[in-house]
Amino acid sequence: MLVFEKTFITAVTPVDAMISLKSAARLLKLKSLEIASPQDAQRITGYVIGGLSPFGQKRQTKILLCQSALEFDEILVSGGRRGYSVGINPNDLVSATNATVGDFLDHKS
Repeated sequence: MLVFEKTFITAVTPVDAMISLKSAARLLKLKSLEIASPQDAQRITGYVIGGLSPFGQKRQTKILLCQSALEFDEILVSGGRRGYSVGINPNDLVSATNATVGDFLDHKS
């Protein structure tokens, strides 16, 4: 989970990817972003770290979806607890959550 001031963002990325905070902020037209504390993430979403779902959050956050997800018919996202995933078409995820889609990964590694 990412944060700028009081704006919280849930980023949906490939499990082996790293987020570029600068690219994510630029995509969302924010000045900057930082990683939210686990305590804030749990308080805002109602989910524990490792189980943050883009669905059913206590206080719905902005959703940021990696554009590479659109290359697949189905992606797996957290279902709200550790080890539980839900398969969904990425376009349906965008529609259901009003997600912002773009390239915000760190391509250095």
